[in-house]
Amino acid sequence: MAILRRWWLVLLAVGVCLAGPVRSAEGPAASALQRAPDGVCWVVFASATCEECEWLKSVFFPELEGRFGQKAPPIAFVDIDDLENYALLLEVEDALVEESGSEFPAFLVGSSFYYGQDAIAAWGESLRTGIPRLTLPKAAAGVLSRARNVTYYDDLFAPRPAGGGSAAATPGVVQPLPSPAPEAALRPGEVDHHRHARVLYFETTGCRSCARAEKQLAYALTRVPDASVRRVLTEEAAGRALQYAVTSRLGLPPSQRLLTPMFVSGDASLSGKAIGDQALIEMLRTAPGEPFWWSWDEGAAVAEARRRIEDLAAGFAIPTVLVAGLIDGVNPCAFAVIVFLVSYLTLTGRFGRRFALWYGLTFAAGVFVCYFLIGIGFFRLLAWVQAWQSAMRWVFVLMGLVCVAFGIGGILDTVAAVRDGVGKMKFGMPKSLHRVVHRLIREDVSRHALGVGAFLIGILVSTVELVCTGQIYLPVILFINSSAPGLRSLGLLTVYNLAFILPLVVVVVLGAAGLGSEALSKWARRHAVLTRALTCILVFGLAGVMFYMAARA
Repeated sequence: MAILRRWWLVLLAVGVCLAGPVRSAEGPAASALQRAPDGVCWVVFASATCEECEWLKSVFFPELEGRFGQKAPPIAFVDIDDLENYALLLEVEDALVEESGSEFPAFLVGSSFYYGQDAIAAWGESLRTGIPRLTLPKAAAGVLSRARNVTYYDDLFAPRPAGGGSAAATPGVVQPLPSPAPEAALRPGEVDHHRHARVLYFETTGCRSCARAEKQLAYALTRVPDASVRRVLTEEAAGRALQYAVTSRLGLPPSQRLLTPMFVSGDASLSGKAIGDQALIEMLRTAPGEPFWWSWDEGAAVAEARRRIEDLAAGFAIPTVLVAGLIDGVNPCAFAVIVFLVSYLTLTGRFGRRFALWYGLTFAAGVFVCYFLIGIGFFRLLAWVQAWQSAMRWVFVLMGLVCVAFGIGGILDTVAAVRDGVGKMKFGMPKSLHRVVHRLIREDVSRHALGVGAFLIGILVSTVELVCTGQIYLPVILFINSSAPGLRSLGLLTVYNLAFILPLVVVVVLGAAGLGSEALSKWARRHAVLTRALTCILVFGLAGVMFYMAARA
């Protein structure tokens, strides 16, 4: 009997080893609150691989603990790629908040939700006395006890065992499932072409609000599995034109026709805060059987939409480009060259007013042609760069950072000019280049050169001057290229350069008419602070435009 008992124990041990660790009766994931018997627990609802989630793990929580020298409560990460967990998030939100947020991660502390990296960071900065230890409401705790695919913050940094193996998983904690491919959310009802879809989903890659919409759509398709939905990317020109055509047909105001994320059926649309889980499910259920885009003249509708989008972009871009060119034309370093040119032409009077007028206008033509050709060259370069979408994004980011740097220099210049006088401004064209420009003008004017000579000097001077004026011109070229591609970009480039040389032309005409250089110099000194401040504001505005375009690239 003793021998049989031993063999029975051996077989039992082998069976246990083969079967794996014993699980609790609550299931593989047990409870999201199993490490917080007192109910003090923070909960993060997010995809397992989202960038903001990684920021929480590697930056936010470590810095928060280091800042107060305290350990955070247990932090449970609930993977909402598992749609059962997403349904639990909806239950918790129904119990605790009147209106859910549109971004992820959704961070639950006590009875308060914080949505997205910005809101979570602001909450962390608001803490003054220490890390809060708030108890989750019973309604939330009860719902979360059913969560699956839960990991804990402490487990992410558990030490690895010797020998290079991976750390053993904590009993009752299931590692997150691999994140599904982006297309997986649409598989239940996705079709090959939007003409055969009853609902269109317009999205922008990288859009934070679209992250929530993706989960809402995936969840809605589990409730209406026979729905036919098609994804349309609006960062592509064809997708943007299709959205404008569809929303125009539905009668949406122009300001709401290109919003993302947006769901559209044949008779309704959902965007922004209107995209609720139940509202989306209802749209999928009640979408017309044959929406208008099944039978309309798509080519004509989309072509008309493209024209209207281009008109809208041009309507916004023309005043922007015009103001930028005028400010660039009167900024201190550019205006100093204008004043020197006019003063040298009129100083002695030996050349005559007619010569001064024609020389100045020919010089201005050279400046215009030079800057216009530089702009076309940058357009060609950007056309080559745009073959790599990610590269274009970094071009916008880099130009945005350059604008910020020039803007900071402008602030320092403005403060120095107000406090100590205009002569204390440092961030402009270097004095050595000023001397080069002055020498070129003196030598050419002294030869009584007109025509080709004045034109070429305008080109040479504007090339040197680009060191200063390029801080506005180059980001404006990027803006023009993105706002009005094709022939419209050449029109906007012409507008900018005409505005840029307009102050030069005005000053030349006034100088030839008898206005002395001393009066021009006084005007320049009197308004130097204002023009530098305007340049600074414009550069910061262009930085914002560059970062916005980077986000959409």
